[in-house]
Amino acid sequence: MGIHLKLPKRFFFLIVIFFSFYFNLHKTFALLPSGAKLIPQIPFVMLDCYNGDWGNPSYYLRWLTNCPTPKPNNAQCESVSTGHPEWGAVGGWRNFGGPGCGGSYTPNAPGDYILNAQKFSVTLTNGEQIQKPVGIAFTAPSATDLTAAKIFISNLAALYNDNPIYPNLGMMIINCRAQRYGECANGDDLLVTKVLPIYRKYFNKLVTFVQCTQWFCGWIAQQYATDQYAYKNAGVKCNGWFMDEGNAVTWTNNVMDGGCMGFAELYNEKIPIGFEPKAGFSSCEAYWMLMEALSHHPDFLDIQPPNLDNMAKFDHDYEFPLINFAHNHLGKTVQNTPDVWTVLRENGTAVGSERCVPCSYGEAPDPSCPQEGKRCKQYRDCFFSGTNERCSGPWKGNFNYWLYPREDLVGSKPKVIIPSYDDSAPCSWKIAELPEPASSHPYSRYRIKRTDQASNNPNMSFDIDDRYVGLGKNGYEITATFVNKVSDPLSSDTLSLEYYNANGFTKNTISKGTDLGPINSWVDYTWRIEDANFANQFEGADFRLSSNNDGDEYINRVVVKKFSLEKVAGDINGDGIVNNADLKIFKQNFGLTNQDCDFNKTGEVDIQDFAILAKNYQTEPTPTLIPTLTPSPTSSIKPSTTPTPTSPVAAGCQAKNGICCRGFAPNCQTKLIDPYVDTSSGGCSATKTTDFMCCKSCLYGY
Repeated sequence: MGIHLKLPKRFFFLIVIFFSFYFNLHKTFALLPSGAKLIPQIPFVMLDCYNGDWGNPSYYLRWLTNCPTPKPNNAQCESVSTGHPEWGAVGGWRNFGGPGCGGSYTPNAPGDYILNAQKFSVTLTNGEQIQKPVGIAFTAPSATDLTAAKIFISNLAALYNDNPIYPNLGMMIINCRAQRYGECANGDDLLVTKVLPIYRKYFNKLVTFVQCTQWFCGWIAQQYATDQYAYKNAGVKCNGWFMDEGNAVTWTNNVMDGGCMGFAELYNEKIPIGFEPKAGFSSCEAYWMLMEALSHHPDFLDIQPPNLDNMAKFDHDYEFPLINFAHNHLGKTVQNTPDVWTVLRENGTAVGSERCVPCSYGEAPDPSCPQEGKRCKQYRDCFFSGTNERCSGPWKGNFNYWLYPREDLVGSKPKVIIPSYDDSAPCSWKIAELPEPASSHPYSRYRIKRTDQASNNPNMSFDIDDRYVGLGKNGYEITATFVNKVSDPLSSDTLSLEYYNANGFTKNTISKGTDLGPINSWVDYTWRIEDANFANQFEGADFRLSSNNDGDEYINRVVVKKFSLEKVAGDINGDGIVNNADLKIFKQNFGLTNQDCDFNKTGEVDIQDFAILAKNYQTEPTPTLIPTLTPSPTSSIKPSTTPTPTSPVAAGCQAKNGICCRGFAPNCQTKLIDPYVDTSSGGCSATKTTDFMCCKSCLYGY
């Protein structure tokens, strides 16, 4: 946790009470049985087979691939990977005996992988360091012999469900098949109904994710969300998420029942949710990919290294902290999210045929559709399975994270603008009515939206989820991302925030121009308001942005962040929230007489003040399954301390391997650890050190 107060033992029970409160802030933890592990809120590197020290700029890994035996020493048989500090905090996971990493399952290999990761550290967005979190994946046993399946799963659980030697083990992935990519699909019905419940029984402390395809995700999630099982620690991960892909939603007889995004939309408040992207999206697509996933409230993202590269490239090129944005919005509930937001867009893929279907919340009815029950157009690819019509299609409309555009309100129906594409280049497009550089910015990559003054729609209206507004006296920061386009240089081009306060309708207007940033570029502007009464007073919406009929507004993203107007005990720095920043100040003044930290005014900053701060704490915790590290003053990348195993293996190993145990061999410091090295002869031989760069017994002590 990073809290190191020297306190009398009689006060330790208060710390326990604080931690119990602290943990309940995370969505997934709230879903799980008491005492279950928390999923670290960072992306995981997909198939991190060699357990990379990704955040270390000097990390260098080389391994041989697709080479004949014996392996020749030439560049054609080598692959190279280096450190990526620009990724920020990432974990990793790998398969054992399944698709992707190769090699057969052996009892010690997963444990070696987990312990190896404990040498590395990652730094969270709050500045705290933790051991590298990892996940492990196995292929599920066959449903033809349930006794054997129970033995296999119970043995796995005995090793990995709640083993104190593996505090950095964050989750486990279940493959339905050893071939392909491991997803559950047609033909896996018995495995889903007979074998997966065994995992749920034995893994009551470690979150498990079953992988699935579009048609199976909804069915599995529906079973997991029912009350027929004792535990709620089983999640579903859809593989193949991609912008405007036809697998995003599935329907049966016009009712949404699954798909890569649809299952999450239906069940994200009931079970843990995970996504894995389709390989190969570009940096210009990275923003849209991530915002689509986050808008469906996942707890877990596993991402291929090339895609992480493109997310980091977007950060660098367009100055939007995309990966940190993921950190801050993974695993949140509407009560503890740092903000709510929406990204305005429309899907651009024509899959199947266009149909008139029921509109989603806030969607404007299409005038060409029959209007009974509000009908909207959507592309769907459909077929009949018996008497049931089954359809699939892309996610239609905006990406909403508890902030909902109300495009169905009078004066607020936006116009969709379609870019033109150059298919010869992956990131080449233009919007004819937008000037450069806004026209070719990634925010213009897909079908964007603007106000439409010509049809008497000069506004965009927004509804904040009432659960986020909540009770108490709050102020709000509302940030809009829009094109700083001046329609007429000789006249004022304005944008207004409109809302209601205690005195009625209120309008807060800004003028576009160089004061906001570069002309004809996408810019951010934040209104900070302390008098809003967000009570759905715009026909169900809370506020709106208006073009004032002096030039249409192109808007990509709107973010709403609330802050308390009431002085909260524990809010030492006065930013309206009690969080890690206040805790840091408190720790520095513990035992002193600082008035700002002496909440109960006894004249001393003591444990009673700490209890007050704990009661009002409102920020996500550092996952306690991973010990906090003490930073080294001499290096930005710090190896953590590997826990000493409590089993008798350590003593035997020391006698067997001598100085190799519990540390590195002389030339193993920056080299690869291969988990499949045969160490039966003991020690680290020169041959093993040369070929595999280090052997596992040198690192793990057994």
